[in-house]
Amino acid sequence: MTQWKTAAWPGVKTFSIGAVAGVAPFLFMCIVPCLIQPDLKNPTIPTLALCLAGLLVGAITMILFVKDAAMETPKHTNKDIFFYALGIPALLIGMINSISKDLDLQSEKTKASEVINEQVAEKTTEGEANPLDANAILGGEAFNLHEWLGIGTAYAAGDADEISEPDSRQSTRSKLIRPKIKVKSDYRYLVSIAQFDSKSDPVLREKLKQYLGQTFNTAKYTPQNIQVYEIDGKYHIVYSEHSKSEEAEKAYKLLRINDPDVSPLVLKVPIKK
Repeated sequence: MTQWKTAAWPGVKTFSIGAVAGVAPFLFMCIVPCLIQPDLKNPTIPTLALCLAGLLVGAITMILFVKDAAMETPKHTNKDIFFYALGIPALLIGMINSISKDLDLQSEKTKASEVINEQVAEKTTEGEANPLDANAILGGEAFNLHEWLGIGTAYAAGDADEISEPDSRQSTRSKLIRPKIKVKSDYRYLVSIAQFDSKSDPVLREKLKQYLGQTFNTAKYTPQNIQVYEIDGKYHIVYSEHSKSEEAEKAYKLLRINDPDVSPLVLKVPIKK
C-alpha cells in the first residue's frame, strides 16, 4: 500500500499543481469586476467551466512533469511546475480571444450583408430613362472628354462590345465599356450613384468629372460604365445598367461594401419601344 502511494504521489502532486494553476487565472477574471466596482455583488462564476479547465490543465501538467517529479532529485521544484503550468491558461486565453475576434468579425460581416440585402429596393419609374451627353454637361465642345481621360480619337467597329484606342499608354481608363443588353423584359435596371434636381447643378458637373476619372473598387468585380440619365425630371449619374434585377442588386451590394462613399439606388425603368 505504501509502495502504491509512493508511485502515485508524483502524478497526484503534478496534477494538483496544474489544476490550481489552471483554475486560478479564470477565477481571478471572474472576481476582477467586483474588485473594480464594489457595488457589484454575487459575481457569476461558471463552476463547470472552471472544473473542466482545472482538469485539463492538471492533466497536461501531469503528462509533462510526472516523470521528472518521480525522480529522486527532480530538475523542477513545485514552484517551477506551478509557474510553467500558469502558461497553459495564458495560451488558452489567447486562443479563445483570437477565435472570439474571428467569430465577432464574421458575425459583423453577416449582419452587414443582411442589412444590405434588406435595403435593396427597386424604385420603379414611370418615365423613360433619357441618356444625356456627358460632354454637354461638363462644358460642351470646350471640354474634350477623351483627351481629359488620356484617350486619343475613339473609334467604333460595327457592333463591337467596347470602344477603345490602341494607345501605348496602358491605363485603366483606356477603354470605355459599352455593354450589350439582351432585352428579355419590358424593363431595364440602372444602378444610380448620385441624384440631382437640376442639370445645371455645379455639384453634378463636379461629381460627373470625378466619377469619369475614377476607377471604383467595385469595378474589380463588375464593370463600371458611368453615364448620365434624366428620369422623371431627375438627373442620375449611373454606375452601370443591367437587363436583370439580380445583376443590378449584385452591383448595388458591391458598391455598398467596396465604395461606401456613394449612395447607390436601383432604378427599374421601362424600355423604349
